[in-house]
Amino acid sequence: MKAAIGLPAELLMRIQTKYNLQTTRKDKDVIRWMAKIRNAAAVF
Repeated sequence: MKAAIGLPAELLMRIQTKYNLQTTRKDKDVIRWMAKIRNAAAVF
């Protein structure tokens, strides 16, 4: 990939990770799933 567009792989991975996190934060199913995990962890 680096050879194709001239950008370091680390930079591309960081950009992709930020996008994935932003997308996940907006996903209502993931939000509900994480809430269940937090509630279950609070019991312990």
